[in-house]
Amino acid sequence: MPSKSKTISLLLFICSIILLPGLSRADKPLPPLQVTIIPVNTQLLSSSINPGDVVDLKIIGRSLTDAQEIRLEVELKGDTELVSGDTAWKGSLARGQEAVLLLTVRAPRKGRGLIKARMIMQAGQGASFSAEDRYVLGPDSKKKPALSPSIKKDKRGRNIIEVR
Repeated sequence: MPSKSKTISLLLFICSIILLPGLSRADKPLPPLQVTIIPVNTQLLSSSINPGDVVDLKIIGRSLTDAQEIRLEVELKGDTELVSGDTAWKGSLARGQEAVLLLTVRAPRKGRGLIKARMIMQAGQGASFSAEDRYVLGPDSKKKPALSPSIKKDKRGRNIIEVR
C-alpha cells in the first residue's frame, strides 16, 4: 500500500492535470463596448445589394459599463453616399444602454461600398476603449475558381489518363 504522502502527491498531480488546462484557456473579459450595423429590413442580405441601391441601416452602440464620455462615429467608404441621417453621436451611457444612429445610404454605382462604425470611450488618464463593426454593400466581386475536372481511378486507386 502506498504511503500517505505519495497518495497526496498523486492526487495533487491528477488535480493539476485536470484543472490547469482550464485555467490557461480562461475566457477573455468582454470589451466594455459593442457596436453592430444591421439593415432596418432584417431580410436584406449584404450580398443582395445592387449598385445604386438605397439602404436603411441601423448602427447600435452599447455600453457594458457606466460611461461619461462616449463617441459613436460612422465612416462611409468606397463612394458610398449618405442620403440622410447623422454619422456621429456623443454623450454618456449607463450600463446596458444603447446609442442608435439611423442612416440611409446609396451603394456605389461601381464596386462595393463599406460602412465602418466605431464606438470610443474615454476611460481617464489617457486610456480609452473602442469597438468597431463593418458592413459591406454589394456582392463579392471575386470570381469563384472553376472546379477541376474529376480524375477517374481504377480499382487499385491509380489515376486513369484518357486521351481523346
